[in-house]
Amino acid sequence: MIPGAIRYTLNNQVPQSVRLYATPWGRASNSLFFGMFAQDQWTVQRLSLTMGLRYDAHNAEAIAQHFAAGYWVGERNFPAVKNVPNWKNINPRVGVAYDLFGTGQTVLKGSLGRYVLGISSIGNNGLALDQPINSQALYADRTWNDANGNFVPDCTLGTAVPEANGECGALSNQNFGKVLESHPNSRTADDVLSGFQDAQEYLWQGEVSLEHELRPGLGVIVGYIRTVYGNFTTVDNQRVTRADYDEYCITAPVDPRLPGGGGNEICGLYDIKPAAFGQTFNLTTKAENFGKASQVFNGVDVSLKARFGQGGVLEGGLSTGSLVTDNCFVVDSPQALYQCRVSPPWSSLTNIKFLFVYPLPWDFQAGVVYQNLPGTPISALYTARNAEIAPSLGRDMGACRGAAVCNAQTRIELIQPLTVFEPRRQRVDLRLTRTFRLARGARVAGELDLYNLFNANDILTMVTAYGTAWQDVQQILAGRFVKAGVRFSF
Repeated sequence: MIPGAIRYTLNNQVPQSVRLYATPWGRASNSLFFGMFAQDQWTVQRLSLTMGLRYDAHNAEAIAQHFAAGYWVGERNFPAVKNVPNWKNINPRVGVAYDLFGTGQTVLKGSLGRYVLGISSIGNNGLALDQPINSQALYADRTWNDANGNFVPDCTLGTAVPEANGECGALSNQNFGKVLESHPNSRTADDVLSGFQDAQEYLWQGEVSLEHELRPGLGVIVGYIRTVYGNFTTVDNQRVTRADYDEYCITAPVDPRLPGGGGNEICGLYDIKPAAFGQTFNLTTKAENFGKASQVFNGVDVSLKARFGQGGVLEGGLSTGSLVTDNCFVVDSPQALYQCRVSPPWSSLTNIKFLFVYPLPWDFQAGVVYQNLPGTPISALYTARNAEIAPSLGRDMGACRGAAVCNAQTRIELIQPLTVFEPRRQRVDLRLTRTFRLARGARVAGELDLYNLFNANDILTMVTAYGTAWQDVQQILAGRFVKAGVRFSF
């Protein structure tokens, strides 16, 4: 529920913009998922081979809907639509295990499989794609300068263009509030809605590992994992081209906390031309129509398991990797090339965890858990306003089209994503248990847990918007605390 179908944006108590919503609205669909899997296994001497094949199908239809008139839009009717999407996939799986020396102490394992991603991977949470209601603009923004300081947008909000000397800019989507059938806002391309193997997003995942028993009670596993994603989609506004954007530069703030101390010039930023602002017809289509998109994960896992003494156990290891994402192609705005490749260091995904458990006299048992985790990534979202953009751009921003006073703004990331991090997080937890044996095999165990033994205060979340509150801590690791409990088993 959005009261009044409108939301206001202010910056330091200064009005900036309003957002209008095409309420009431909602989505309704029926979906059918079908899967069938066949598998067989062969063993030849020291080699075990498992092969499988899975068939997946997903078909959905959008249900006909009726919505009454709202604050900013009229009465609307949407028809039913079938086969949105209609996907079919065959996904092979293979696994192999080989006893290298025939002793059962050293085993080489490998697996490879194809897996389809759910419809939620493209933002629809299991609903049908290309529903007729998507043809309308569900919301639109207008800049607002509040010239008289009464905190009320003194303009006809539902109009597509601002009134003369008004205090509201143009609608960010000129289709907002129009008859939807004759003014479509978005749809999904046929090559995304239907296909065999080439429409639904998927991933290939392969793994190779070596398991070796160093001595009785002590084993180690080393594994390599690689995951490759495919069939990416993107959104193309077919009302504009890259020629409808002008480049500009800004100067980053001087701040020792920024890479290089800040003060550097940032170029490769683009703003839409006023004549094209708000012209929208979004088509969800394959990213490969514009360039090569890729997302690849490479990882290494090393784990250790040891048993010693009179029931002592040590388990744990290291897990590390890197997820490299490359979207360096232009669909509409050339600004898509700004920070288009994200390649974090392996340390950003390195996790070290160990569990140590040892029995003590009189049925006591002590346990320790140690975790060493990546630090929180640092981001700096800078709000650049029209006043600092216009000198480089050579004009006011496109969102200001026709506004008497232009207070449009945009947000720019000053730090390359996943390159700067807080210090790594470390935590130690303790557990002490005492077991009491009762009649007929029943047992009662008293438990005492001490979390965050050294009272670490590592940062979990912080303010990412660059300004006076930038990097202010929002959440830290929970402080040291004790929990007592009793467990009864029989």
